[in-house]
Amino acid sequence: MMLSTHTPTQKFEIWAPRWKDIWVDKQRVKSPIVLLAKHKIGLHNEVVFTKTKAERFKGNWYIAGTEAKNFPVGNNGTIECYEIPFDEFEPLERIDGDMLENLRNIKRIFGGE
Repeated sequence: MMLSTHTPTQKFEIWAPRWKDIWVDKQRVKSPIVLLAKHKIGLHNEVVFTKTKAERFKGNWYIAGTEAKNFPVGNNGTIECYEIPFDEFEPLERIDGDMLENLRNIKRIFGGE
């Protein structure tokens, strides 16, 4: 997923995914689970893993709020969280630059101005 640097996201800093299988849609999912606090889910959600050494989890990851809300709600011991398989996240790339300039370029390419 590519987002502008000007697009606000709800950022989650998580130590590491939970290495435990869960049931989703009656299928056994063998992907680590990421717990995202139910009350903090926004329109755009960015996840960064801070304490894992696995290369697979390096970088920033994205999931839309509408997608996140489709997953089961569990509990991390304190609060309700969506239990989202890691495989549902997309790598997040932030596009630098002025958003207005990007929009002008798009208009020029597709027949505007």
